Amino acid sequence: MKALFSFCVFCAFCTLAGAAPIDEALALAFEQSAVVQDARRELEEISKQSNFKGRVYLGYALAETYDAAEGANAGVYFEIPLFSRKRQLEAARARLALSRTEEQLKKAFLGDVEKMRELEAARMEAVEMAGFYKDRLAYFEQAVKEGRVESDSLWEDARLAKKAEYDAKQGIVKVDAAIEEAARRYGGYEWKILQDLLAEIVK
Repeated sequence: MKALFSFCVFCAFCTLAGAAPIDEALALAFEQSAVVQDARRELEEISKQSNFKGRVYLGYALAETYDAAEGANAGVYFEIPLFSRKRQLEAARARLALSRTEEQLKKAFLGDVEKMRELEAARMEAVEMAGFYKDRLAYFEQAVKEGRVESDSLWEDARLAKKAEYDAKQGIVKVDAAIEEAARRYGGYEWKILQDLLAEIVK
């Protein structure tokens, strides 16, 4: 049963290879989460104990037709589930616990992905602003050469251009750091794979 369960999990993970990167990343996070795996194993054990059935044969014989060689000449089979109401409730609670555990991990993971996307959006905005101020500075430098504006007006544009360029570079550092941190937190031994997936998702 355990081997079959592991094989099914593996197949499900492989199926996600053709899915969106966010689905692959979530599947990997679930597989590497000790809390989720403990909940899955608990449900597996309870389910395994609840799937046994017993078969009972009840027979009877009429005095006029009884044949000792043949045994009873009429009868019926009954299948009796060998688990109690208590075991059913335990399985239901285990399924609920697993669902809640996975939902909590999913919520935390997607929340971190959203924060990384916000960092990436800020980085892209800084890149655009750096380009804008660079072009603006070039324009006013030409205007100064042509005597159309005073050179003092270049200082503020130069400052803004430098700041935007700095913000863009810092944005790369912040995004990469956030991706690695999340990959290490959720990816376990497979964190480098998750890092690549997150980079694809965020960038």
